[in-house]
Amino acid sequence: MRGLKIQNPSPIEIVESPLLKEKKVQLYIKRDDLLHPLVSGNKWRKLKYNLQYLEEKGYSSFLTFGGAFSNHILAASAIARYYGVQAHLVVRGDGEDPQNPTTKACMKLGANIIYCDRQTYRKKEEKEILNGFMKRTKASYYIPEGGTNALALKGCVEIMEEVRKQSDLSWDYIALSTATGGTAAGILQSLYQSNDEKLLAFSALKGTFLRDEILGLQDSSQLIELQDRLINLPNYHFGGYAKTKPALLEFITQFHRDHKILLDPIYTGKMLWGVFDLIKKDYFAKGTRILVVHTGGTQGNLGFNYRFGNLIPQPHLGLLE
Repeated sequence: MRGLKIQNPSPIEIVESPLLKEKKVQLYIKRDDLLHPLVSGNKWRKLKYNLQYLEEKGYSSFLTFGGAFSNHILAASAIARYYGVQAHLVVRGDGEDPQNPTTKACMKLGANIIYCDRQTYRKKEEKEILNGFMKRTKASYYIPEGGTNALALKGCVEIMEEVRKQSDLSWDYIALSTATGGTAAGILQSLYQSNDEKLLAFSALKGTFLRDEILGLQDSSQLIELQDRLINLPNYHFGGYAKTKPALLEFITQFHRDHKILLDPIYTGKMLWGVFDLIKKDYFAKGTRILVVHTGGTQGNLGFNYRFGNLIPQPHLGLLE
């Protein structure tokens, strides 16, 4: 991948704690956050085949969308740099903040950033708006916000394929955080005709619509089986997307102290809070084995601390600091 050094396969680590021992529940984490410092977790999985397609077609640039502190725009910028193509980023917001660690890193990586007001951004997928941005940037290819499309699912299916090559263990539940539903849809697809594994999808967004979004990305011939494998958990969003509470930040900090694993307050922190909350409430039977997929995103801790003070542990990525 043109000098992009991915740690593949990402390791699977066991998590130990007094609560897990008491409840007789086994918890493992698939450390996709370690795949690459800038292109970590599900961003690598989603972008991998999109960029391969772009390369095969000989395209020289692509357009995508994201928030000003988005994991997606940073990953897209880094991959574009390694591939030698131009990333055009339409970023939600009123204008440049020179101290924003995410957009600053994107520009260092050579991305072209276009700021877009929130009203227009909400209409970004309307044909006229999208075509306008494509024409303005002369981009050759379009990748949706978050990276979710058919090629992204192909990459996310590989997560469990990789897990099965790494370990002979069987899993009762696979757990992950989800927003656009792409990673969850890919993992769910990989459970078709597997054992009795169920997917715990912890929504980072307020609302119950994500179940339909995830199932809508499946092959219709597999829906009957897969809909029973999907458990949507919409009540661990802490008030909505990017909303937090002190207890969540304390949990993220303590988890890092105890296990030396960074979590973020938008996705993985909320998901693992939810997993431990369900364990406390005896949701899982004794002997249950859970695999948590760490979908990365810890670069966002730099932006969070920039906005709100140094409240949570953050990575040392050099380029972003």
